[in-house]
This record gives sequence, C-alpha cells and structure tokens, in this order.
Amino acid sequence: MANSLDVANNILVFSNNKTAAEIDVIANKIVSINYHRAKTILSILKSKQEMATTNITVVSAYEIDNQQKISIAESLNIKEDKILFMIDKNVIGGIVIKIGDQIIDGSLATRITKVKDLLAKTHVN
Repeated sequence: MANSLDVANNILVFSNNKTAAEIDVIANKIVSINYHRAKTILSILKSKQEMATTNITVVSAYEIDNQQKISIAESLNIKEDKILFMIDKNVIGGIVIKIGDQIIDGSLATRITKVKDLLAKTHVN
C-alpha cells in the first residue's frame, strides 16, 4: 500500500493542468475513498502547492556544484530553476534553506553556536 506522500505526489502529477473544480472532484474522491488518510494527503498537497509558488533560497559558504543543485532540487521536489542559490561565507559550511518564512538551518555556524550555548549552560570553560 502506498504511503500518504506517494499518494499526494501521484495526485499532484495527475492534477497538473486541471481546473480548480476538477481538483475539488479529486479531493472529494480522496476523502470518500480513504477518509482517515485524507487529511494527511491534502495537507501534503497544500504544502507542495505553496512550495511551488514560494521563494526558495539555498545559502552556502561556497559555490554548490550542478549535481548538488540537482540533488537539492529533487529532495525539495521542485525544479532547480525555482531555487535561488546564494553564497555567504558566514555559513562556514553546510547549507541554510529558506522556504518562504521557514528556515532549515544546517549550517556549521549554527552548530558551533549551539555547542557554545550548551557549554555555557553546563558551565564548562
């Protein structure tokens, strides 16, 4: 049995170029067929639709090569040309992904700050 993400991805592909009314019919079918998973599936669809129209920025300390850009775009399930790639040496390493007002911070700078804060809280000098 497919998981909710797989179902949402299939629906997204199927609903491409459909009118709002046609998408409503699809959503109603989902609810009638599988009510207990409908909320999760519809939530995933909404997130994917929002992400398709939201500004996405990936910030790294160094230039990201094309293969890495493709990999990041695939993991976000969005076309590479919809992502703005920026360089900020203050990141030190890793990346920061900004999707609208959400931030996924995998930077080395943030990790260092968290370790400093932890050490300060435990009074280790």
